[in-house]
Amino acid sequence: IIYSFLSAVSDIILLSINRMYNLMILNPDILRDVLLKMEEAGYLEELSPTSLYASLNYSEEAINYSILKLSEAGFIKAVITNYGNVPQISALCDITYQGHLFLTDIRSDNVWGKTKQVLAKIGTTSVSSISQVASGILGIIIKQELGLI
Repeated sequence: IIYSFLSAVSDIILLSINRMYNLMILNPDILRDVLLKMEEAGYLEELSPTSLYASLNYSEEAINYSILKLSEAGFIKAVITNYGNVPQISALCDITYQGHLFLTDIRSDNVWGKTKQVLAKIGTTSVSSISQVASGILGIIIKQELGLI
């Protein structure tokens, strides 16, 4: 209960800071939520950023930034056009194979909660760190289920 409360407070603080200063903060929860929403949309259904703004409780800037980073990481295919220095996201088209692997590792609420705890302890939120930690936690859970530890 305390963890859930602290996590919610942390999310509210990050959202407030991001809105006040329009910071480029990579929020792992948004990465996960965007991937989950894209998966829900189904194959060959383009998803608009506007639909994400309506269904996710994050600022438009934070969602757009996360979409850009997911695209740069090769986890999604999106239609992004640059107007000067400002990228415009028209549509989210597909989750790549690498994106599916990443999402599979972080899908479970149990694994995700443990992953976020470890990330908070080590002080990182890079995509590669999230993936490594989630894979490590999954490895431990698998070994426990097999009775190996």
